[in-house]
Amino acid sequence: MMPTIKTMFSKAIVACLCAFLVQTTITTAEPPTAMTVQECVKAALASSPVLAVAETDIEAASGMLTESAAALKPGLRLGGTARHYDQNRGVHSGAAPGATQFYDQDIIEMQLQIRQLIWDAGRSKAKLSAARNLLDARKSQRLHIEQELLYSVLISCIDIINFQAQAEAVEKNIQDINAALQRIRKLQEVGKVASVDVLRVEVREQEVFSQRETVTHLLNLTLARLTRITGMAQTPSAIASASLENLVSIADNELEMLIELALNQRPDLTAQKAKIAAARNEYKAADRGQQPTLNAVLSGNRYSAESGDSVANGFAGLEFTWQFSDGGQSQGKKRIAKAAVDKEKILLHDAKLKVAEQVRTAFSAISAAVAKLARSQKGLSLAEEAYRIELLNYEHGKGTVNDLLDAQSALFTARAQLIRDENDLLAARLAMLLATGQPIL
Repeated sequence: MMPTIKTMFSKAIVACLCAFLVQTTITTAEPPTAMTVQECVKAALASSPVLAVAETDIEAASGMLTESAAALKPGLRLGGTARHYDQNRGVHSGAAPGATQFYDQDIIEMQLQIRQLIWDAGRSKAKLSAARNLLDARKSQRLHIEQELLYSVLISCIDIINFQAQAEAVEKNIQDINAALQRIRKLQEVGKVASVDVLRVEVREQEVFSQRETVTHLLNLTLARLTRITGMAQTPSAIASASLENLVSIADNELEMLIELALNQRPDLTAQKAKIAAARNEYKAADRGQQPTLNAVLSGNRYSAESGDSVANGFAGLEFTWQFSDGGQSQGKKRIAKAAVDKEKILLHDAKLKVAEQVRTAFSAISAAVAKLARSQKGLSLAEEAYRIELLNYEHGKGTVNDLLDAQSALFTARAQLIRDENDLLAARLAMLLATGQPIL
């Protein structure tokens, strides 16, 4: 059955529409772009979920501070009560002492009351101090989280730049192999090289292609990790290596001086000290839990009957309460608070030990990285010269293809090792900044 003109026209419209949509999708999709390290840091500070969680912790601590401060401020309360008596209470008293009763069986009472704490043995002030300490701890902890985030971003950028450099080294290795392969094939044409030598170089070429795929995969994995850490919506295609220059600087100090510096200015240690102060204030509040409480009370009342009659009055006075026994509840709170103080002290001691360990580890890593970098620089120079000599020897019939391939492999290893050692030194310096509590950026 032949298609009708209407059917053909409809299909043409659908085809045009699909082509337009595909073209629009292709042209409007933004390709991944290369970023600088500074742009990655800016994105992390703006979008990282870790920092967002820290901000919510600070907001919660601010709310607790507001709640604790309210106990020392006047409180205004409006209340009402409606009563219905089962019989006429003709002898019931009025709305105030000595007043004549003005209602029969139903009465509505409205009360507006202001209450101000005068004395509670310092419990409310201790609670307020504990809330302030907790807020200070959350702010210091947020600062440490920010430094850890910057460290993670920079380490990821270093890894990415490392893999990018390795990818460049692989490409340079491929170029060297291709150049050697072209020379060997020319020598084969004139009968100076056996076919098996060409095959060996071609096998080496395939091995390098495999290395390229491995490096590319590792690069993509690290880019994905950087995207997660920073909270970016799109994965960058690369990180500009030039943006790492002069990014990290650290003064040379003795190990013990660095440990002392870390113990004095690490934000997480400051946060832990604030937690100890908060726990102590909580213990002070719990220790005074059974002390008397004195409040000033100012009240205004209005009573209304079903007949429409109403009476208004008020009073001012002092309210005194003292709970002599609560079945051991206060003692239990004291024990809990005392245990919390002891726990926070132990955590501070443990944190100081970890900080000292981190500084010592970073110090050792810097020393090792400096020594390794000097060796790898010399090693690359030697590998380049060895490869040049082996290539000349092979072209003049004085060397074997195995010697040439070994020299070429050693040259690639030396290039990759230099890249790793340069970035290891940078990473070790970053670790020292984080360990000592110095600003990373």
